[in-house]
Amino acid sequence: GIVRDTMEPLIGGAVPLELYHEIEDFVESYDGIEDTHDLIVHNYGPTKSMATIHAEVSCEQDVMVSHSIIDRIERDAQKKLGICLVIHMDPVDTESEEAVLTRHKVVTILQNLDPRLSIHDFRMVNGEQDFHLMFDMVVPFEFDQEKCEDIHKRLENILHLEDARYRCTITYDKSFVSQADLRK
Repeated sequence: GIVRDTMEPLIGGAVPLELYHEIEDFVESYDGIEDTHDLIVHNYGPTKSMATIHAEVSCEQDVMVSHSIIDRIERDAQKKLGICLVIHMDPVDTESEEAVLTRHKVVTILQNLDPRLSIHDFRMVNGEQDFHLMFDMVVPFEFDQEKCEDIHKRLENILHLEDARYRCTITYDKSFVSQADLRK
């Protein structure tokens, strides 16, 4: 126990849930930020922390405006939270009714398959012969590749009942924070 307590600050430990929510809420409080995901916090001693997070912005918003918002959040995080925050900007389509409805459809299906699943970085490309849906799916840490592929197959089978042209390209993200903890 003594070794663990001494080593954890040096080699890293789980992000305290309060800090996770504090950073996430801080970034999402800014106008122009649609959502956040993929938060990682690195501790380099008791007073030095660095974090990275992905922030979704509307693809309709001018890239220079989005970049300015991101820069301001990074500066403010250093001043207000004492954290060096690096933000990756992810453009998402928040204007297309078809994309918004399709995203909702995918989320609903996945929630019915397993309530622990969530998605981010949703993009929809209408091709001549298919509707290509690309997104990241956050899966529980214990999911192996076979389980992920099973979910993928089941999702596409359900989507194909509505329209056989749906194709999904999914990147699987392992959750390092309990989904039950995130809902608290």
